[in-house]
Amino acid sequence: MNSATHPALIFYGSTRDPRHRFPLILVVGREPNHSAPVEMVAGPYDFDGLTPADRKAARNCGFWHMAYRITGRMHDMGDPSRSASWLKDHCRQRRCSPIIIADAIPQGQLNAVADKGIVRQQMREHLAAHARGIFELDPAVMKRVGLVLLSGLDGTVFEPSAQAIREEAEHRAIPCQAIRFLSPRNGRKFFKEDILATARPNLRERYLTSSLTEPCIATTRRIVSEFLMVAHAR
Repeated sequence: MNSATHPALIFYGSTRDPRHRFPLILVVGREPNHSAPVEMVAGPYDFDGLTPADRKAARNCGFWHMAYRITGRMHDMGDPSRSASWLKDHCRQRRCSPIIIADAIPQGQLNAVADKGIVRQQMREHLAAHARGIFELDPAVMKRVGLVLLSGLDGTVFEPSAQAIREEAEHRAIPCQAIRFLSPRNGRKFFKEDILATARPNLRERYLTSSLTEPCIATTRRIVSEFLMVAHAR
């Protein structure tokens, strides 16, 4: 990896350490908020940032923040005694995380780009190969993946990548769930319409657009619980 590219698979702290055995959630987004192409390597991310520039970029990465917030909320089912950032706090303490991140498009685009469709269409023929490459990049890490979340990949432009990911996950017997795009704008919908409505039968008829399922929430809770126990034991 170099500064002119963005890694295809990113992880926090010592997550890839072969001594770790806790399971992982692979969250797949659209494309990195970066102007560089994606390189088929694994690399680190830090949601706090190591330099002033990194900290600014981390603060602006709503996708990362929402991935942790929603994962934490699925685990605690909206426990009001816990802050929205409680899972991040545990990851900071342990310097590792149950969440790894990849993207469907092998070319970054800054959030400021208004029309991202042009580049996405140009990359369409490369999407399936890119998606399959993610699963082959680090076999030891992929063996630990217990859930794949496809975030906002419901458009036709993303279908080659989404389909390849579903096939790779099925081949490995990994549950794969399509969810809303992990944007702060969708935070209320995730919490009220997805998590609570899925968990509480009396709300299900009111919110019929839920992008989560009971097995997805149950698997997330199991993975996070195991992470908290195993990582703490180390």
